[in-house]
Amino acid sequence: MGGNIPSPRRLEAFQEMLSSCGLVDLEFKGPRFTWQNNKVGGELIMERIDMAFANAKWREVHEQAMVLVEAAIGNCKPVIMEAWAQQYAGTQMERICKKLRGCKEKLKLWHHQHFGDQRLQIAILKDQLADFQKKLDLGFDSEAIA
Repeated sequence: MGGNIPSPRRLEAFQEMLSSCGLVDLEFKGPRFTWQNNKVGGELIMERIDMAFANAKWREVHEQAMVLVEAAIGNCKPVIMEAWAQQYAGTQMERICKKLRGCKEKLKLWHHQHFGDQRLQIAILKDQLADFQKKLDLGFDSEAIA
C-alpha cells in the first residue's frame, strides 16, 4: 500500500520462479502488512515483506501449517541494521542470502535474550491442554473445567 507500484514484469518473473520450483505461498493469519515506513498521509508505505513458501510434499505432511503474523513486540531494528551492515563477498544474490542468514542468527539471539527459552512454557501449556481434553473426554462440561 503506497509507494511505487511493483513492475508487472518483476512480479510475473517472481511468480514464474515460484511455479518452476513447485512452491506455494503458505496461508497467514494476522495483520496483512508486516512493515511500514512510519510516515503519515500520502507518504505512508506498508508492505507484507515476510512470506513463507513450501513445496507440495511438505504441504501434504504439514497441511495445517500457516504463518502467524503478530504485532511487533520490542524494538529489534538495531539488530537488523547491524546484521545488514555486514559486508560479504560473492554475487549480489549470495550477499543477500548471507545477510539474511546473519539477520536470522542475530534475531534468534535477540529473541532468546529478551524472551528466553519458551519451550518449557509450551510444554506446560500442552500438559494443561491435555488435562482439559481428558476432562472433556470423560464428559465434564466446560463449567467444571474452568
